[in-house]
Amino acid sequence: MLGSLLKDGVEITNDAEQADVVIVNTCSFIDAAQEESVDAILESAELREARNRGQGLIVSGCMPQRFRDELPKLMPEVDAFMGIDQVAQVSQIVKEAIAHRAERVALGTAKPRRSRAKSFRATEPA
Repeated sequence: MLGSLLKDGVEITNDAEQADVVIVNTCSFIDAAQEESVDAILESAELREARNRGQGLIVSGCMPQRFRDELPKLMPEVDAFMGIDQVAQVSQIVKEAIAHRAERVALGTAKPRRSRAKSFRATEPA
């Protein structure tokens, strides 16, 4: 993922406050990792709300791959989801997340979550 971004001229930073987009890479195979992933996503959204409302938030990895249909409904604060089958498209997804976030901020629909979810339980698609 980093190699694709660098190749496409995207500057990488480890300082989430300074980033135009934060990418949270997730795991969903064991409950503890899944809960840790959800916590990281919600913490990123809270940090964005407090310090950089225009920042895009992308969730990548196993959770969006496994729960592709459920996550956008459960996590409206996320601007884009990227499954493991979409890593080659990361630069385009970053651009889309920035545009999506800018639109939501301009329209006033970028509302913070009122309370943090204690856990995330999704079921396998039927």
